[in-house]
Amino acid sequence: MQSSDKTASTTQPVVDVVLETIIRVMRQSDITLADNVLELGVDSLTGTRIVVAIGEKLEIEVSLETLLENPVIGDFSDAVIEIFEDWQQYAGG
Repeated sequence: MQSSDKTASTTQPVVDVVLETIIRVMRQSDITLADNVLELGVDSLTGTRIVVAIGEKLEIEVSLETLLENPVIGDFSDAVIEIFEDWQQYAGG
């Protein structure tokens, strides 16, 4: 049960970082987890800014490919959570 508690405790903060970062980079306050970044007009430069900012905040590496393969923000958040949890496990955290 401890690992699921840890997972639950890391999920929402990661989702918050992802959503807040996209809102800040896109300068649009009405973005939700259901939005598609491609439909919002994210290009490769903006996408790179998003993944770099998320990576710096969470101290992980997130690729532009991860964003483009998961353009719905909720799905992208799930992918970032998976990267974050894998890194935590790898780092022994």
